Amino acid sequence: MRVNEGYHAKFVPRGGYKPVTGYQELGALVHHELSYYRRERDSEQHLGRRRWSLSVPGLIIWFAVITWQGPNIRFNLNYSWYATLALPLIAMGVATGHIVNERKNGTVGWWLSLPMPRYLLVLSKWVASILLTAQRSFYVAGIALLGIYAMMLNGTVSPTIVCHFLLNGLTWTLIMYCLVPPLAALGLFMGTLTYSRWKDLIPGVWLMLVATGWLPVAHPGLYLTVNQALTVTIKPAFALAVFATWLLSGFLLWLATRILTRVTGL
Repeated sequence: MRVNEGYHAKFVPRGGYKPVTGYQELGALVHHELSYYRRERDSEQHLGRRRWSLSVPGLIIWFAVITWQGPNIRFNLNYSWYATLALPLIAMGVATGHIVNERKNGTVGWWLSLPMPRYLLVLSKWVASILLTAQRSFYVAGIALLGIYAMMLNGTVSPTIVCHFLLNGLTWTLIMYCLVPPLAALGLFMGTLTYSRWKDLIPGVWLMLVATGWLPVAHPGLYLTVNQALTVTIKPAFALAVFATWLLSGFLLWLATRILTRVTGL
C-alpha cells in the first residue's frame, strides 16, 4: 500500500479525529484495500493486455479441442469441478500479498499508525482477501459453460443432466468457499511471520497445514462422501470442522496483529 495522504486524511480530518463506528471504519479500510488493487490493476494495464494476448490463443485452442473431440468425450465432466480446489489457495496467496505489498512499499509503520484499533486494520485485509478471491473465481462459471457446451456436442445434454452438473459444481464451490476464510487468515499470519524474528517457524506451520489437509484422507467419508459420479455429499462433521477452522481464523488474525505490533514497535 503506497502512502496516500488523502486516505489518511479521511481518518484524521481537520479539527481532529471524528469517532465513527467500527463498521464504518472497517468498511472504509476494506474499500481502500480494494481501491488499491484496482489502482494497481489500472497501472499495469499494459501487462494485463500482454497476459490477455497470451491467454487468448490458449482459450481458442481449448475451445477448438472441445469442439473437435466433443462428440467423442467419454470422461466424467464432473472432474472439471476439481478446479475449485484452487479457491482456498488463491485466498491464501492474496492475503499474503497484502502484507508483502506493505513491506515492499515501506508503509507498515504508517499503516499501523492509523487512528483505529489494530484488529480492524488486520481484519480489513482479511475481508478484502475474501472479496478479491470471489472476484478471481469467475473461472468457475467458465468451467460450467464449457461443460454444458461439451454435453451439447456429445448429444447427452438434457435439463436433468445439466441441473445435476451445475448443482454438483455449486456444492463443490460452496465447500471450497467455506475454506477461504481460514486460508486467508493463514495467509496473513504467514505474511507477518515471514518478516518477523519467528520466521524460522514457517516450515513447521507448513507441516501442520499439510498434516491437517490429510485428515479427510485419513478418515474417508467422515466429512464428505464422493461417489463414482463425483457427486459430493456433505456430512455433519464437515460443518463442525468448518466452524473449528473459522474459530482458528480469529486466533490467527490475533497472532498476526500481535506480530505486526512487536515487529514495528508501534
